[in-house]
Amino acid sequence: MSEPMPQTAGQSMAASSVATDIAAVAQQSAVAAEGAQSGDGVSVVVQSHFKLVFLTVAGLSVLLLAIQVTLAVMVKEPTDAVNNVLTLCDTISKLGFGAIFGMIGTKAAG
Repeated sequence: MSEPMPQTAGQSMAASSVATDIAAVAQQSAVAAEGAQSGDGVSVVVQSHFKLVFLTVAGLSVLLLAIQVTLAVMVKEPTDAVNNVLTLCDTISKLGFGAIFGMIGTKAAG
């Protein structure tokens, strides 16, 4: 049998980080289970990565929607380039709002 290779400092730090993440998730799960058992209702744990992605997508969607409305109101006779920008803003804002509802539905489903 071959002997295991010694770990480098980076590998041991990565292993420590993974262990810390696992402990944090276990603690959050225990807190959520405790809240559910106490009769408070169903609780959903929202992690920081989810919040970051959610707020980024929501912000970009609202920004593009605002740009689209501003262009539609301000430009009297839109050129082909302005029409392309309006279409692009419309498409991306729709995709963003679809992603938001998908994220919420996935989080609610468990």
